Order: sequence, then structure tokens, then C-alpha cells
Amino acid sequence: MKAKRKPYTPGSLMDPTLAAAIKAAREAKGLTQKQLAALVGVSTATASLWEEGRRGISTFHALMVSRVLGVEITMESTLSASQQKKLANAPTVNG
Repeated sequence: MKAKRKPYTPGSLMDPTLAAAIKAAREAKGLTQKQLAALVGVSTATASLWEEGRRGISTFHALMVSRVLGVEITMESTLSASQQKKLANAPTVNG
């Protein structure tokens, strides 16, 4: 039995800046989405959704993309906009 895909939720959308950076870095390396997907180990559709900002990227895949394309990806850039806002507003404990 095939596992059902989780529906997209607004929190799962990728930061548009990261999406654009992945696309720009891929194009600068002269790779197609299909080639990047094969090197990272995902489907072409997933790579396309990352570049469109319509699917979030896991830490593992962000690190794979970073290594394959030779670019730095920060952990914060893998978060959705709502997650980034929560992180920015997170309380700190002094002491």
C-alpha cells in the first residue's frame, strides 16, 4: 500500500529567498533541475517545487544541495516565513 502524501500547509512553504538562491546556483553551475534532483537524490518534481518555494526542504537535502552546488545554506534559511518569525520572537533566558 502506498503511503499518502501529506497535504501542503502554509508552514511548509520554503523561504522565497532560499528558493531563488537554489535556482540561481543551479543555473550558474549549468545544471538542469533533473540533473540536480539526481545528484541530491530526489525527484525532478521535488527540485522544481523547491525552486518555486512551494515545498520546504529538509536539513539533509539542504546540506546535499549546498554540497552539490558549492553554496552555503544557513539553517534559518530552510525555515518557512512563519517559523522564521517564531524564531526571531523566541524568548531568551538569562542567567
